[in-house]
Amino acid sequence: MPEPKSINLFHTDGASEKVYIVQLEDRPDGWAVTFQYGCKGGELTAGEKATGLTQAQALKAFDELLAAQCGKGYEPRTGQSVNLFYTEGSSDKVYSVQIEKRDDGWAVAFQYGRRGKALTPGEKGTGLRFDKALKIYEKLVGEKVAKGYTEAESGAVFTSSAFAGQVTGFQPALMNEISIEEARALGDDWLFQEKHDGERRGMKSDATRATYSNRRGLETGIQAPIDAAFARLAGVVGPMELDGEDMGGHVVIFDVLEHFMLRDGTFRERAAILAHLDKTIADLGLQEVLHVEVPVPASEFFARHEARIRERGGEGFVGRHADGLYQPGKPASGGNIFKVKYWEDATCRVTAGRDGKRSVGLEMLDAAGSWIEVGNVTVPANAAVPAVGSLIDVKYLYAYPGGSLFQPVFKCVRTDLPESDCDIGRLKFKSGPETRANEQDMAEDAAPGL
Repeated sequence: MPEPKSINLFHTDGASEKVYIVQLEDRPDGWAVTFQYGCKGGELTAGEKATGLTQAQALKAFDELLAAQCGKGYEPRTGQSVNLFYTEGSSDKVYSVQIEKRDDGWAVAFQYGRRGKALTPGEKGTGLRFDKALKIYEKLVGEKVAKGYTEAESGAVFTSSAFAGQVTGFQPALMNEISIEEARALGDDWLFQEKHDGERRGMKSDATRATYSNRRGLETGIQAPIDAAFARLAGVVGPMELDGEDMGGHVVIFDVLEHFMLRDGTFRERAAILAHLDKTIADLGLQEVLHVEVPVPASEFFARHEARIRERGGEGFVGRHADGLYQPGKPASGGNIFKVKYWEDATCRVTAGRDGKRSVGLEMLDAAGSWIEVGNVTVPANAAVPAVGSLIDVKYLYAYPGGSLFQPVFKCVRTDLPESDCDIGRLKFKSGPETRANEQDMAEDAAPGL
């Protein structure tokens, strides 16, 4: 059902600025489309395009009048935006949509995902006239409202980027994995940090603006409170480039690429800068959205931190050599940076996999003796695809409530175990509010056609 609305349009003609206001009104005798026009600061002339209309007729007349004025060069000064939320059972999702004015015209941008997590950005059109962008915007909003999304007063707003998808030059350092036993054997010339389970985020601030990059080095958006906090930090520290993990409601900063204190570029020096940033962020009161993972020597890390990270269900940790430089990309082997993940093991029964893929489905027994699907696992090329009904061992980082395994890795076929060993109660579940349902229903939030 349409709602009353009003859009103010402007057009500069020589030395004067013209105003045109298009309105959709709900009257006792039906819907009406009205307008006002004139020069800015002067008296406006009012008129009616049509009255006594049905809802459908009113929307069509409003769109026609808006399109006619936009075709003459009229457009708003600002765009529109809305944040929609959906909470039902274990689902807690957000969908944000914006109409943005850019150099080549108007664009419709959107972001979706779990509330409090990093949102996935996208676009449904660029280089558009405003009336065309508005129709796309309203269609997206209407589709979400039909699915049960509603507007809410609370919730972080997503800051979209007009440069989304452009190459930024950010090339993250990637790492190989080693065992925890290998990590424990290292000395204090190695510095350690907790590894966080978010999305890789390069953060750069210069004299003109802030830039946020994803793992592929493409520009992306970030939630508005983080953007505001980073701008305030840059206002004190000056231009800088940081490497971090976007956790949705906050960013964890774990490395420095550019900073006024950076000289030789070793991680020992970068670690000292991280400690300085941590104090500055605390002094500015920005800890809620900007966290710093300050590195500590191996002996201190294993004596004071490692056990606590494991006990609370952390993903793992990262080690960097104190003399190592920031090297983009992933080394073929070794390197001056590595990661340790806290893998767990599970025995599962094989179900049919996806057609054309070297993968099989996984299921486990719940307390009632029913088989519950827990995801899929890829079978490596050097291993035979196990038969449906056979038992296999997989390793995984953690499970979501309900049993869905996160990052399962095929290990081997088990012929020596009974099916009762496929006990879903043995899984290590992720701490926090994330659920299997939240993971599965994100796909439906992508805009149609994406």
